[in-house]
Formats: sequence, C-alpha cells, structure tokens
Amino acid sequence: MIDKEETNYFEASKTFDLYWKNRELPLEEEEVLNSKFQKERKKDEKGFFYKLFHRNEEEARKYAFEYKKFKHWQQMVEPYVQEDGRILSKDEQLKIFEAEKSRPKL
Repeated sequence: MIDKEETNYFEASKTFDLYWKNRELPLEEEEVLNSKFQKERKKDEKGFFYKLFHRNEEEARKYAFEYKKFKHWQQMVEPYVQEDGRILSKDEQLKIFEAEKSRPKL
C-alpha cells in the first residue's frame, strides 16, 4: 500500500492501526539481538511451555521489518500530507525543497 503513489496517508495509517490493534507489537532490533545472545543461556528453557508462550523468532523478525518500514514511511511523508490525506508527488516535494534551498538564510 505504501509503495503506491496514490496512497491516502490517513487510510494507510488507519489500516495499519487496525491490523496491529489486537496483535502483539513486533520485536525491536535490540530485542532480536539480545535474544541471539541469550539463546545459549536459554537452551534449557526451550521446552514445550517455552515454545507455547513465546513467538516464532523468524516471524517476529519479518514483522519487525515491515512494522519499522511502515513507521519510517509515515515519518518521511508526514510533512507532505495534505488535509485530504493525499501525499504530494515527488515532483511537488522537489519544488518545495528547491524553494526552501533558494530562500535566503536569516
């Protein structure tokens, strides 16, 4: 959805929020890295109950990347969101950048 130029910012954000509303947020990089370092220590804990109550690390990494990618997209396009949710095109963004660059500094 975020790869399409005609994406409405508010619709995309609403869809994202609805998807994650009743789900556990993905692991952050620090948690993934720490889990790798603690893996050796937790070998004894990898029994039935550990697997039952802890998420699949591969799945967690996948969702962490997608989650972070969307959050980054939100942050990057937010300055260019119009009142109706339309995101300015790359050409429109470039015009704003050029205008700001050519403005005299105070």
